[in-house]
Amino acid sequence: WRMIWEKRVEAIVMLTNVDENGRRKCEKYWPGDTERGSHGEFEVSCIDNTTLGQIIRRKFKISHQSYPNRTQVVVQYHYTAWPDHGVPQTTSELFNLRRIVRTEF
Repeated sequence: WRMIWEKRVEAIVMLTNVDENGRRKCEKYWPGDTERGSHGEFEVSCIDNTTLGQIIRRKFKISHQSYPNRTQVVVQYHYTAWPDHGVPQTTSELFNLRRIVRTEF
């Protein structure tokens, strides 16, 4: 969250699932829909969660202990259909993901 805060990142694109075929593939670094997560000096809360086909769009609000009057919003685009050790069957959802991100940013 420090890098996102310092570089003022506006979008994250995630192409893997947290767990695939019973194995952990990455850490779930974000809080759930109604949760607030504390990561050192950062507090992160999910303020929106929308499913767009095989894409989950999550919007987070980030705040920093040292800057109580400043918040930052970052959107995560999570493509959930990339198979473990493979490639998607079609490119249509990937092009859809690209279109969504480009439209919003």
